Amino acid sequence: SMMDGKEFPLPRVTHEFQDPKTGEIMPLQITPYRGESGLHGNTGSIGMNIDDRSFSRANPVLNQKTGKYSDYKVLDGSETLEDYQKRGYMTALYDALESYLADYSPGSKFLPSDNLSPEMQRLWQKRLTPNVPARRGVTGRPTFGPDIHINRG
Repeated sequence: SMMDGKEFPLPRVTHEFQDPKTGEIMPLQITPYRGESGLHGNTGSIGMNIDDRSFSRANPVLNQKTGKYSDYKVLDGSETLEDYQKRGYMTALYDALESYLADYSPGSKFLPSDNLSPEMQRLWQKRLTPNVPARRGVTGRPTFGPDIHINRG
């Protein structure tokens, strides 16, 4: 139905990201890609980037049993160029994606990819730990608490 929040086209959304080291302000963009028609739920990927410095993509997950796409999306190809690492770029992308899914695809959740670098493992460990004080997201409002985070159990 049109009410389930999963119909494309979803909007493209732009936030501002400030590099904490240089003070530069850059666009952080969330770009949804059209998947198959709505027969199987939300089959589109969602791309995210900060300038050409940091990027990731959230891909839909096919439920092998039902042949339908689940509410999960798996992150793929997450990368921040070496010169810009450890400045919060990827955390900002994930916060923005979380906010985007909450607004436009309620019930959707995202998972880390299976082959995480040690840095990414630490980032996810932080995200998945309850009782971490709410970070302020790129939009200036608090990011969501542990209940929106997901583990693979």
